[in-house]
Amino acid sequence: MFTCHSETQPTRMEIINARMTGENRLHLIKRHAPPVTSLLYSSRLPRLVRFLLISCFGIVLFSSDSIHAGIYGPLEFGDNRGTVIRKLQQCDLVTQTVQSTFLARTGLNGSFKCKHQLAGLTYHLYFGWNDAGGLNEITLRSDEIDHSQYHTGLQQAWHKANTLFTQTYHAPAQNAKYPSKTDFKGRDILISHVWHKGTNQSILMGPGITKDKCFLAIRFVDRHVEPIRIP
Repeated sequence: MFTCHSETQPTRMEIINARMTGENRLHLIKRHAPPVTSLLYSSRLPRLVRFLLISCFGIVLFSSDSIHAGIYGPLEFGDNRGTVIRKLQQCDLVTQTVQSTFLARTGLNGSFKCKHQLAGLTYHLYFGWNDAGGLNEITLRSDEIDHSQYHTGLQQAWHKANTLFTQTYHAPAQNAKYPSKTDFKGRDILISHVWHKGTNQSILMGPGITKDKCFLAIRFVDRHVEPIRIP
C-alpha cells in the first residue's frame, strides 16, 4: 500500500500555491511522490494525492509557497522585528516598497507587498507584536478600491478567498454572509470568517470600509479566536 511520508507529502500551502498560480498538479506531485504513472493506476491512492492528480489548473489568487506556524512565507510566530525584516527581504513572495534606510522611520506596516494578486487586488503586509517584541499577528490587507466595487470586485475576491481557505483548512468555525454596507456602523472591518489551525492559531477574513474606499483583510493570529458574530 502506497503511503505519503510526512517529509514528502505536499503541504497545504503548496496546494494553495498551485491553485493560486495555476501550477500544474502533476508537476507538484512529481516533487513530492513516487512516479506519477504508478500513482494513476493505484486503487489505494491517498485521497490528497488523487485530488491533486485529477484537479485541473486552480483559481488564480495571491501566491504563497508555504505558511509556517500559520503565517505567510518564511515568517514564524515569535520572530523579532529584525528577523522579520531579514526574512522578508530574502523572500521571493513579497516586494519591499520602502527603502531599508527608511524602515526605522516608516515602520514595517505596509512596507512589503505580495507579488501576486487575488482577484485583481494587491495585498500589503501588516504586523502585530506581543509584549516581548515577538510576532503574533500578520495581516494581508488589499489595496483600497472605490466603494462602488464593494458588491462587485471586492465581493468576488472575498468569495474566492473563502473557497480557497475552506478547501485548505476545512469548514470555517464562522461562516457569515457578506456584510452589507449598513452593517459596519462606524467599524472599519467586519470579520465574516474564522478558521482554526490546530488549537491555538486562527485565520480571520473580512471586508473593510474606510471613507469612500473598501478593502479585504486576511489575518493570521497566534491565538484561538472564538467566532465573532456580525449582524
